[in-house]
Amino acid sequence: MVLLALVGFIVSSLFMFYQSFTVLEDGKLPENYMAHMNVAVVYLSSLLTALVGGIVAAAFGISQSVDQRLPSKENKLQALGALTHSAPMGNEKNRSKYGFFYALAYILIGVTAVVLWIILEGDATQGIANMATSFLGMMVPIMASFFSGNN
Repeated sequence: MVLLALVGFIVSSLFMFYQSFTVLEDGKLPENYMAHMNVAVVYLSSLLTALVGGIVAAAFGISQSVDQRLPSKENKLQALGALTHSAPMGNEKNRSKYGFFYALAYILIGVTAVVLWIILEGDATQGIANMATSFLGMMVPIMASFFSGNN
């Protein structure tokens, strides 16, 4: 389910990015632009932006068992990777890679939404603005979780 959420997030985001430019008329956002948008995708992309961000933040906040050292950045990526891929014990390096790519995909899509929001300003669709603000809001707990504990 965690991986499916990421795939849905990427696909819906790319579709929203595409739509944000196709609805423009002479570089301006028309008043009736929502008539040309898929409303379900607009809501779904906002939901998945927050969901995937919450998964990343939650995985980074997972505490290690008592017999392990304090969580490091590597352990936090392993925790995220463990949610996306069930590797056999002793294969933590692969879990770290999966966790890294999961977080990287979220960050790249989120930064793209923020950049589009800034570039298009008032001509950005509501979906892009929602994605950008949700991403920025989720980055606070993600960064706090990632950088807390033993580094």
